[in-house]
Amino acid sequence: MLQIAIQMDTQYQYRPLDQAKSEIRVLAILPESDGLVHCVLDNVSLEDYTPEFSCFMPNLSRGKRSDHWFRTTSDSTATEPLQSNSDTTHPIRMPKWRRDIDSYNDEEFKTYALGVDTSVQLTEWVKEGDVYSIRILTEGETKERRSLSAESEQSLAIKPRFKWGDYEALSYSWGSEKRERHIILNNTHFPVPKNLEAALQKLRTLPEVKSGMRLWIDALCINQDDIYEKNHQVRQMQTIYTIALGVVVWLGDVTNGMEDMVASMFSAACMMADPGASINPRLLRTDLSSFPETDIFPFFVLEYWYRIWIIQELALNHRATIFLYGNRQLPRRVIRNAASFAINFIPRSRRAIDQEQYSAAEHVMYIISMSTQISDLDRIHQLMQGSNAKDPRDKIYGLLGLLPSSITKRITPDYSLSKEKVYLQIGEAILMECKSLDKLLSWSSFREKVPWPSWLPDWTVPLNNRRHITWLRKRKAGGHALPQYHIVNEAQTLSVKGVIVVSVKTLSAGTTTAAEWCVTDVETRNRYGDRREISMALQKTLVMEHPHTFLLEPAVSLLGLESIPQAIISNIWWLDREEKEEIEDSCPYLDGLWGSMEEVTRDKDWRLFEDFRHRNANFSVFGYPFRSFFLSPRTNQQGCCTGRGSCPSLIPSRLTYKDRHNMNLCVISLLGRRLMTTETGYMGMVPETVKLGDIIAVLHGCNFPVMLRPHRNGYHLIGECYVHGLMDGEAVLSEESREFEEKDIILY
Repeated sequence: MLQIAIQMDTQYQYRPLDQAKSEIRVLAILPESDGLVHCVLDNVSLEDYTPEFSCFMPNLSRGKRSDHWFRTTSDSTATEPLQSNSDTTHPIRMPKWRRDIDSYNDEEFKTYALGVDTSVQLTEWVKEGDVYSIRILTEGETKERRSLSAESEQSLAIKPRFKWGDYEALSYSWGSEKRERHIILNNTHFPVPKNLEAALQKLRTLPEVKSGMRLWIDALCINQDDIYEKNHQVRQMQTIYTIALGVVVWLGDVTNGMEDMVASMFSAACMMADPGASINPRLLRTDLSSFPETDIFPFFVLEYWYRIWIIQELALNHRATIFLYGNRQLPRRVIRNAASFAINFIPRSRRAIDQEQYSAAEHVMYIISMSTQISDLDRIHQLMQGSNAKDPRDKIYGLLGLLPSSITKRITPDYSLSKEKVYLQIGEAILMECKSLDKLLSWSSFREKVPWPSWLPDWTVPLNNRRHITWLRKRKAGGHALPQYHIVNEAQTLSVKGVIVVSVKTLSAGTTTAAEWCVTDVETRNRYGDRREISMALQKTLVMEHPHTFLLEPAVSLLGLESIPQAIISNIWWLDREEKEEIEDSCPYLDGLWGSMEEVTRDKDWRLFEDFRHRNANFSVFGYPFRSFFLSPRTNQQGCCTGRGSCPSLIPSRLTYKDRHNMNLCVISLLGRRLMTTETGYMGMVPETVKLGDIIAVLHGCNFPVMLRPHRNGYHLIGECYVHGLMDGEAVLSEESREFEEKDIILY
């Protein structure tokens, strides 16, 4: 029995790391001696290579050298028994499937899809029709299977790269920070959170750990009370995870009722391995009527997937990643297959599944497949705002290993700085890297009575519906001029060059009840022309002139539209509430009209679109009611129609997927926004938070106009906007630009 002298009630003292030697700390888990996990923590150098590894492909980066080393020097024929984890020179044992799972053919993949089951009884997959299910083996079968799959017969012998051995890095969710459990660390009682202690209990059962694999675990290997060390180790995180022999992920214990989810997920993963799935997914989709789709999606909303740090931890290292979920040891390929199945094969029309659940599967699919630096700044913003971090500064520091070097060279992790200072650092780095204001301003969100710079994104605050940003940034409202800006860090202000265009005079209701009409008086003057041209300008405004909008022939020649060759959304008929009730009274005309709209009315966006229209039925668009720009059964070519009996009006052609698509684009534009007109005759879509008197401005180096609110000697940035007639540089390049004076605009 292992004899250890335990020091009680003694605070653990970390030995300082030698930065000149690229030191880190690694953990060895000792053989079990009692219920506690016993560990040894050592300082080691990442430059202390074995002579063999020092000479191995020296011209490659350390990450690529480690890839080749792992693939070419591991021996799958060795049969020596497992060695003590105190031996740093002997080869380390690792299950062969961890290295080879991505190269397995479909049948081999199905065999190893569940990895290893460390529970008392083993299970196996049984194919019933097109679906795989789990069968628990009998006690005799379990005993026989274990004897046939002895660790030595299915293991690789991994040669350590360092004189002190080798290591894998742990990726996990901290969960509660309450240190309610204890481990023995270098003979000292050490308090740890419950989830970490559970992870260590599982880790010590792995053959890799039993045979000497060390572990890097941030909560233990970094002195969390030493800010100087913490700053340095965060800078080293990219290196630590990149050159680790592999990444071990702890997803947590399987809670009650989640076994069905595990079974469904791996059933899906195995079906994705079926050659027929990749050849013709539609054939497989038709066989899913009884698939328990509600079982698979909870896996994609586990707490782990939304921790900011795990994104780079998974992306930086794809060597032999293993996911521990309860007693299951799962390869990355299984989770990737299951996410792909959920996204592509479970029809989105199923009522049990909502869009957020599909988005969760897409999120997991993205981060588990990511393997390079992120060049798309929009994706960086999404990950920052959509992931969780107990320390708001980690929204930035947790992704440093994936950001372009042109940005990271300007950021030095420093936990002595405030959240505001850290966010100012990354904001300025983004401006300098992109040479464009809109890459930063499009992710800002003004909040009244919150002491935060209106122009600087607060990545702790989620922003909804950013889908419109991509196409707004493809416009050229600011012309071709580069941004001229200056950041005053002490005052947290951004000074930019631009022009003030005009103030808002009327505002429609929005999509939320908080955004009601705001009208001073009706403005009839406009910049677009007669009623027909106003109609077309309005339709383009409602979709913010999305480039993928279908331009359609008008459904019928009504409302003076016969001279407009193409329509966008005016084909979607306007029915008042009482007219819909008449459909139930079997009015043939209205019944036929409603049937012709079925393609649109059955869509998930119909209710929001229809509610917006009716809330703004009488909103004045340069003197014309908003409702008058849509086809209505109350008006026909002769100017009279009651919609009753044998109505002479023409029933329109049936609406198609193109009309539905246009409505979907309209709803994207409407979410969080509303219509506005100005005193000089512009119309546009602005954030719901805009008030009468707010200012439209066009900034140099910003591809969309912005809404500003006067504050002190400058303005607060309210958000981006679409203004029809100002999206292509008219305010700075055309004859109209003579109306406006360029000035310095200070944003608070």
